[in-house]
Amino acid sequence: MRDLQRSLCIGLFVVVGFIGAQAQQLPDAPGALGLKSEVTPAAQVLREPNTRVADKKFWALTAAHFAATYADATTSSLGVGRHSCGPETNAIYGKYPSPQRFFLQMSAETAAISAFDYFLKRKHSRFWFVAGSADAVSHAWAAAVNASRCSL
Repeated sequence: MRDLQRSLCIGLFVVVGFIGAQAQQLPDAPGALGLKSEVTPAAQVLREPNTRVADKKFWALTAAHFAATYADATTSSLGVGRHSCGPETNAIYGKYPSPQRFFLQMSAETAAISAFDYFLKRKHSRFWFVAGSADAVSHAWAAAVNASRCSL
């Protein structure tokens, strides 16, 4: 039980830390390091922005999202049917779903939200990470509630 709570807390800190790391930092000016810039201002405007969509931030959010979903699916499947937890209250899963149903449905939901994040990031939206972050936090919270309420 302590190991599960510890891993859930670590997962929650990873998700919250990633959300906090989303603030973009400005790069140093070329002159600040004693280097001369050979690019004229007109050429800087014409240069294409970084077009890589699946960068480190995207993959870090996706990994944290899937980790929180896995923790939620694990605690939900272990807690269903216990006297302290009772039946599942979400109508999507049914009253006594199998562990496979939890994992498949939650994984499909997480994959769809990650695809939506990818689409928003590809369209250069500043808020591409909001849906994935919100869902990751909700799954981490649900896993923590399941672990504490169901005596796992």
